[in-house]
Amino acid sequence: MITKRVIVGTCGLLLGAAIESLLTLEPDLDVIGVETEDEAELHTAIELYQPDVVILGECITQRDTSLLPRLIIRYPGLSVITLDHEDNWMHLYQKQDILIVQSSDLANLIRAN
Repeated sequence: MITKRVIVGTCGLLLGAAIESLLTLEPDLDVIGVETEDEAELHTAIELYQPDVVILGECITQRDTSLLPRLIIRYPGLSVITLDHEDNWMHLYQKQDILIVQSSDLANLIRAN
């Protein structure tokens, strides 16, 4: 079984703690809850734990709208999920490098997403 390491940035919210608690029940997830009040703490946690996925409350991403692109560029292969505490929406952000050899490759990429 492949284990995925997940950081849950709680941002002081009960929602983050609840998600951490629920995901801990999944045997293939190594879940680490961290208090991430700012970007520096988040980078420290990412570099220390080397996660596959980071889950953040929108309290962090709303303060700095350029944080998501910086995370995705700085940590290739990292998936970032943001949570909105007001509804059930989650947003997934990933960086993918795809070689386009011919025009149909671009068209197929558009169709796949």
